[in-house]
Amino acid sequence: MVGCALTAHGLAQADWAIPAGGVVDAPAGAISLACTDLKVAGVLTIGAGASITEVRNVHIQPGGSLQVASGGSLQLAQQWRNEGSASATGAQVVRMASAGCPTVGTPGPINVSSPNGTFAATPIPTLSGAALSGLAVLLGGLAWRTRRRTSRTNPPVSTSAHSPR
Repeated sequence: MVGCALTAHGLAQADWAIPAGGVVDAPAGAISLACTDLKVAGVLTIGAGASITEVRNVHIQPGGSLQVASGGSLQLAQQWRNEGSASATGAQVVRMASAGCPTVGTPGPINVSSPNGTFAATPIPTLSGAALSGLAVLLGGLAWRTRRRTSRTNPPVSTSAHSPR
């Protein structure tokens, strides 16, 4: 079953909407949405080598599914909203400006499994003052031991100007 609809908003915009129960397969080629929205309530599959570009906003609605195959790509300029399911293993899903469609949000890769497309911040581990002091003492001791061991196994070479007769 194949289904999609264009919905008009005012005089200047028509969105691409895939209704619940609709299935769209884009196996190859390029589709430009000319800065309109992509709304997925059904299933959209972007095949390897296929691309959908110049998308303003992407909204995967509850029950909707967006699958981007390895080698496929989706380029949006503004908002990513995932309330359904999405996968893009080996694919490229990025936020970038396009002709007539300025970027809103951070340009770059989109985390397709996140509701808003952002990546979770990775916490940076920290050490307390006592742990840092202990680590400094340990590293200093290891450096001293290595220097001492090196001086025992490699005695200094004499650089005397006198040579033995």
